[in-house]
Amino acid sequence: MLEDTDIQIRCYANISQSKGDNTKGIKGFYIRPEDIDIYGKYIDIIEFFGSVTTQNALYEIYFHDKKWDGKLNEIIKGIKSNVNNYYILSKHFAEYRTTCAKKCFKGNDCQLCDRIINLANILRDSEDY
Repeated sequence: MLEDTDIQIRCYANISQSKGDNTKGIKGFYIRPEDIDIYGKYIDIIEFFGSVTTQNALYEIYFHDKKWDGKLNEIIKGIKSNVNNYYILSKHFAEYRTTCAKKCFKGNDCQLCDRIINLANILRDSEDY
């Protein structure tokens, strides 16, 4: 809740909210199951978009399993990238994203998301990993 107000912050965790088509959704706002506890201090109400069956499945993934070893676009709408969440190694991914101020949308050259996704794709393609 915003301090000194009665306003509660609500979001759909499984929708990538982005600005412009060039982001492919990966730089937009979304919440991975692994990061649900980190965003809990910023968001009062977390919802899921989809049918009741989909919402129930996502609830189990986000609040019971707290991990997803598949492609992010399988559970998060708006991500057009085929990045496999299993290969996103940074346990600090969400912490970085909560403080990045979306510099990439403002023309700055952060490249954090791009680097993490690039590493994930290299690991996915590696026969040894």
